[in-house]
Amino acid sequence: MTESRTLCVNGARYFHRFSKREISGPLDLLCWLKEQDSMIKVYWKDRNNNEIAAVGSVLTLYTPPHFETDSDSPARFWGGHAFFPSMAPKDDVWNSFPRICFFLPQTEIIRQGGGIVAITNSINAPLSEIPIEGSYFAKQSLSLKAPTHFPSENNWMQLIESSLKKIQSSVFEKVVMARRSTHFLEKTSDPFEILSRLPAKGSIHFAFQFGKDATFIGATPERLFKREGRELYTEAVAGTRKRGKTEEEDLELEKELLENPKERREFAFVKQSIEEGLKPLCESLSSEKEDGLIKTPNVQHLHNAFQAKLLEGVSDAEILSALHPTAAMGGLPKSSALEYLQRHEPFERGWYASPLGFCSREEAEFAVGIRSALVEKEKIHFFAGTGIVAGSSPEKEWEELEHKVALWSNI
Repeated sequence: MTESRTLCVNGARYFHRFSKREISGPLDLLCWLKEQDSMIKVYWKDRNNNEIAAVGSVLTLYTPPHFETDSDSPARFWGGHAFFPSMAPKDDVWNSFPRICFFLPQTEIIRQGGGIVAITNSINAPLSEIPIEGSYFAKQSLSLKAPTHFPSENNWMQLIESSLKKIQSSVFEKVVMARRSTHFLEKTSDPFEILSRLPAKGSIHFAFQFGKDATFIGATPERLFKREGRELYTEAVAGTRKRGKTEEEDLELEKELLENPKERREFAFVKQSIEEGLKPLCESLSSEKEDGLIKTPNVQHLHNAFQAKLLEGVSDAEILSALHPTAAMGGLPKSSALEYLQRHEPFERGWYASPLGFCSREEAEFAVGIRSALVEKEKIHFFAGTGIVAGSSPEKEWEELEHKVALWSNI
């Protein structure tokens, strides 16, 4: 079935053709992505295990999509942007990734509720469908050489001590410092095969590729926001404890996290930053009365869900600007914390801890690109960060980084 609609986005008008077809038989979406020759690939699996794989681009935008009121197209754009999208990169690790990019894929495959549908898009041109065929991974272990950390452990200790002095001097109340750990690979590993082995519980799985040299993958516990019409859902996530080896130990760690003054203070900053960012955009905004927890296979975090009704005409670009980065990814106050990060963090964050996802006129969902890795042919870079507030210990924060990258150790 082929349809045609008008797509009005970012001040331009397009003729959007698209077709939908049901796919029968078994199909592993990550395997299918691996076999595609396209430079541009995306994978997404939400918390309900709905999957989407997309390849190619028929329309690319270098600012977030803003859909005009007379647009009746269901076009769904995929993309995101770097943590500091307007800043020049500090190094060349992310060279194959644009600072900001959103694209309408040529082909999108959706697995939901037991069925599989393929959507083919074209802009101002005839449709060109590609074959959808199944394939399977050759399972392989991830063989890593010893990592090089940026910053090194010694430099980390100095950096955190310096950050604590800034907090004591009231330059900022919180700053989120991160680390990149670069491993050379014993043998080439496929990023989609690696992603297929990550544990799924409580996470959004993603992969973004803009060239054949590097793929950004992850299993993030944090959704930046989900929008359905004018209804908006977001969440505060902060504080970390590892999972216990027994149920009793897990509950002890949970209790410690919920009652720890340092973690409570950090979590309050995150909730505050969300409220301050969203209030100007909303008719109403509410959050859960009691804080809870979100648990992944390796770690657990403090969690609180927010719900809002957006004002008429608010765009996804405005929501992204209001929420990114939250105090969980940058710090508080935002401006002074980000200025400190730009000056003192010794590596390029790229798309790490940044918004990535999809948006259309009717809906959008963006995750925060954490618990993530950039996979190259000969190297893999793991990223992790931790919030620094008054009372933080450099040694304990380094240990928290290790807990977060432990996600990758068993694959």
